[in-house]
Amino acid sequence: MFALALAYTHGDGIKKDYQQALDWYLRAAKNGHEDAQEIIKQKIANREKGFLPRLKVLLKEPWIGESIIVSGAKVNLRSSPGVDSVIVRYVTNGHSLIAIDHQGDWYRVVDPEDMSFAWIADWLIELNH
Repeated sequence: MFALALAYTHGDGIKKDYQQALDWYLRAAKNGHEDAQEIIKQKIANREKGFLPRLKVLLKEPWIGESIIVSGAKVNLRSSPGVDSVIVRYVTNGHSLIAIDHQGDWYRVVDPEDMSFAWIADWLIELNH
């Protein structure tokens, strides 16, 4: 499955087909292929077009990211990691997010309600185990 995904991605012996590659990456990832899972996570984090229409379904996969809960009364979501970066919106206590990346004290998150991307400081969240 993973080999087919790579072949469709790079056109190795077969015509490049992004949607076929995506389908094969997903099949491999759902069967526990860690490289396929990582590739999908990277493509989501990079907001690659082929993955965004399927984001709502992908966020339900347990390997995509960690569920986190906002623990502050009114918390800033930012455009990049750091307290000086642009505030893109606010969320409130108890709001659920999916962490798809981590840099230092910051998590890159997707809001499953509207599929928006942002960054949040780790001191403002609780891991939802």
